[in-house]
Amino acid sequence: MPGPTPRRRRWCLAVLLLVLAPAALPAQEEALVEAVAPLLAAEDAREWAPVVFARGLESPEPLVRRTAALAVGRVGDLRGTALLRPLLLDPDSTVQATAFFALGLLRDTAAVALIGDRLTGLPPLGGDAAAEAVTALAKIGGTPAAGLLAGILAGATPLTVLDRDAVVQQAALEAWRLGRAAPITGLLVAGRDPEMALRW
Repeated sequence: MPGPTPRRRRWCLAVLLLVLAPAALPAQEEALVEAVAPLLAAEDAREWAPVVFARGLESPEPLVRRTAALAVGRVGDLRGTALLRPLLLDPDSTVQATAFFALGLLRDTAAVALIGDRLTGLPPLGGDAAAEAVTALAKIGGTPAAGLLAGILAGATPLTVLDRDAVVQQAALEAWRLGRAAPITGLLVAGRDPEMALRW
């Protein structure tokens, strides 16, 4: 069955924006629709559109930046890693979380170092962004990502996050994605931890 027409998608998006931002002025709503529409079109077509993506990722509106990040991830072109990098330091934590999610979709091993730098660098990551960062590592997989997750579980990685316990729990929860590279020793230690949530 064919998908919705571009005109119908724009109408649905306009309704969504009205619900999410009822106090916005009509001109602002129209501007948001105009900014998001080409991003959704590129995502639907799985088309690498660097100019469209760059414009969306640099938008002053967090909604547009989140939509752009998701589009980059879903298109699946590894050139998107470089475009997403600045969003890892975005002032909006929801944009950061979406950028990490998108990196997980891309599964580019070059992103492992970027994610590691954010988990151990400043400013510290909040809960949702840090959790998405750990999940992205597990989705990307490979020896470097497995090493980072093992370090998180063992307490050897110098995390600079707002909730270290939540990050360790997320690392344990997502380690299954690594298959044979999973940090089994760290998971066994976590299984004996006095913290019930971590043992689970």
